[in-house]
Amino acid sequence: MKHVVIGLLASVWLAAPAMARNTAAEPHPASYYPHDNQYAPPQLQKPQASPDGVAAHILACRFALALHALGDAEEECGRAIALDGRNAQAFKLRGYAYLLEHRFERAGDDLRAGLRLAPTDPETLAGYGESLAGLGHFDQSLRWFGAAIAVAPRDARFRNARCWARAGTGKDLNLALADCNTALQLAPSMAAALDSRGLVYLRLGRLAQADADYADSLGQRTFFATAWFGRGLSRLRRGRVDPGRADILKARAIDPEIDALFVRLGVLAPSCAGGMPQKTACPEGNFPPVRSRQPLNPVAATPRDQIASLLPQSGRPPSDRLAVCTRRRDEC
Repeated sequence: MKHVVIGLLASVWLAAPAMARNTAAEPHPASYYPHDNQYAPPQLQKPQASPDGVAAHILACRFALALHALGDAEEECGRAIALDGRNAQAFKLRGYAYLLEHRFERAGDDLRAGLRLAPTDPETLAGYGESLAGLGHFDQSLRWFGAAIAVAPRDARFRNARCWARAGTGKDLNLALADCNTALQLAPSMAAALDSRGLVYLRLGRLAQADADYADSLGQRTFFATAWFGRGLSRLRRGRVDPGRADILKARAIDPEIDALFVRLGVLAPSCAGGMPQKTACPEGNFPPVRSRQPLNPVAATPRDQIASLLPQSGRPPSDRLAVCTRRRDEC
């Protein structure tokens, strides 16, 4: 009965034409493709080919997504959608490929289409929440992560996603901590959940615990820029200047936008990231200065490593490092 209620509520909300896209107070979308919000949402079409032909493209899309060959994944899922415009899996998988590219508007459109076809699929529910969180709409994302948790309460991925979103709001941090603790009870070695809980502890001022969680996260995933940066901040605030500065510089080497991300999360003052006139002092003691002004907008509010932890089970990254490969943007 619970799943039926969730499905009905999702169907009603998703069918509302006035809410075809999220337009809440976000003048500068975070997507790297600035005109994505001008595309028309996908239309649901009846199948035009045999199920076997569609399944082949879905399989190729899954394989490409697992390799993080995102351009290939989008093309293969697009072919599946062209043959069967009512295939929920194709919309979900392409939506996740868009999420990893930080093309949050396009991702939201595909994931909404997927939810119209499969309104209780927890990965699609959580993926749509991620499309909102990535744009900084953390409060709005919570209902979708909650719906995913209601369907799959023992899936650590969804608890972690809601933990990060709650940490991003800066509110109800006790609830964020509970989500992260539950995620780590379900998956004790989940690097993304340790990273999220580190952020919660950092916001709570529990710096020793933040340092410990970030260290444990980095022990498993050495390319989590958020963990390096968060640990750097916690160490600086504890007076451990040299190791703190080293962590900050390591994070910047992995992700040049990391300062801007922590500004957007409300953890770092804009003046520390070069986002204000030089006469405005950075309140972080001994904080390594940036060499140039950071582009504080747009920047995604959810890093790729966190999004990757939410991937559908068959689309998990095969290696420690998250390599984002597309024909249009990056080379592996």
